Amino acid sequence: MFVEFPNQPPRSRFLAKLSLMLRSAFLTALISLLMGSRSDDKSAPARELEAQRFVVKDAAGRARSVFGVGPEGSVSLELFDARGVARGWMTAPEKGGVAFSLADENQTVRLWLCIDSKQEPYIILRGADGTRRLMLTCERDGAEDVASIHLLNKKEEDQLVLVAGSDGKAYLQAYGAQANGSYVTVGTDDKSPPRIEIRDPSQQRVVVLGEMAAASNFGLTLRDANGPRITLGFNGSGKPSLQFPSPPPKPNGHPSLVSTK
Repeated sequence: MFVEFPNQPPRSRFLAKLSLMLRSAFLTALISLLMGSRSDDKSAPARELEAQRFVVKDAAGRARSVFGVGPEGSVSLELFDARGVARGWMTAPEKGGVAFSLADENQTVRLWLCIDSKQEPYIILRGADGTRRLMLTCERDGAEDVASIHLLNKKEEDQLVLVAGSDGKAYLQAYGAQANGSYVTVGTDDKSPPRIEIRDPSQQRVVVLGEMAAASNFGLTLRDANGPRITLGFNGSGKPSLQFPSPPPKPNGHPSLVSTK
């Protein structure tokens, strides 16, 4: 397109045409730049996506993962295998804490990890029937952190317990066939020297092997509910001794296990 300038000399007409062409080119470039920028903005991925529930499906259209917020306010992530069986869950309840669990192909939860509302961690392993068989905890006991490992029987009763506290306490307990039955304790704490205790189901008769801080002795003590009945060991000077407490306690069955504390 040419624009004529009949009333201007040739040189002026040339300069006017050049100025008009330059302005047209600049305007065309500006419009193209603005339109291109708008197109890029439309094609750019969104930085934020809002929703209350997401479902991820495989090529066959089967849901493999569901992530969302439940009606009670908890956030959850659920994982499914190729058969559509739920195998894993992660939840964060509105009241605090977080939990993660894994299930076998029968949907029996076999592994459970949790930080509860008290901010204490737990790990639980379950058998094929769903019963708890192993539990690891780290609980707060006053100003002390107490870590423990529990091995349980099919009745979910403790069979073997290992405990370690931050105050120097550490012990191992092995139980009989029943949780309220006899058990053996091996350990120590900040108040008592290392020892081995064997208790009967009544918890009144105890055999203690170890150092007896009160008497500065080391040996074997048989106790019942009334106190020591027989002490066999070494006294503070290293000499062997056999003692029968006096006055004798009231009859209360055979000598048994009780703490030396």
